[in-house]
Amino acid sequence: MKIQAVISRAIVLSKIVKVFIEETGRRVEPFGDPASEAPIGNRPLKEWLDEAIRDAGFEKIGELKAPCLVVPDTLFCTGQALRDFATGAAGRDAVLVLADSRFGRSTTPVQPDVHRIDAGWRFASIRYLSGDNHPPVDVVVDPNEKPFDIPVRNAYLGVDSMELSIARDPVMTIHHWVHVLWANQNYGGIELLRTPKWKLFFRGAWAVLRAFSFNKWK
Repeated sequence: MKIQAVISRAIVLSKIVKVFIEETGRRVEPFGDPASEAPIGNRPLKEWLDEAIRDAGFEKIGELKAPCLVVPDTLFCTGQALRDFATGAAGRDAVLVLADSRFGRSTTPVQPDVHRIDAGWRFASIRYLSGDNHPPVDVVVDPNEKPFDIPVRNAYLGVDSMELSIARDPVMTIHHWVHVLWANQNYGGIELLRTPKWKLFFRGAWAVLRAFSFNKWK
């Protein structure tokens, strides 16, 4: 059965997956701007989504027509996350579930159409439509996070440390100003976790040479 599933998924992904971006009309308060224009790393969200679709090797379409992957225009994710979802869907009707994680716990609040289940968080607005109108299956997508703890003063928060994480393949929707903040906090981590360690070493060495100092502030 596992071999058949692998073959089935390979056949599905051998064809270019079509992606339809669903307009939500969502505006992020207090800015009043459309969510698709939310600035993340000095680029609007819509550019990040277009890039994710290209990185996945998928094709954006302007009309909803199954079979296709449907995502909201509020989505912040990576191409790998889209590929993982499409692979798991394997041509079936499916809904994306963000795997249980620190990243999910810290970013899913205030997101409509996101519901907690045992496996993680179900994003009802991110789905694959086969055109067969079958009950959708849940496809769990791993954010591939790097967790870390930050020591804090117990008197302020009642805990000795804060549990944080950086996700290499985040999945979140932008509906509130705090989501813009969280997305911006994570976007740099995407490149950091993807960059080979040898490249990071040489970048650090070059920074030291330019500054003529090992002082991190310089």
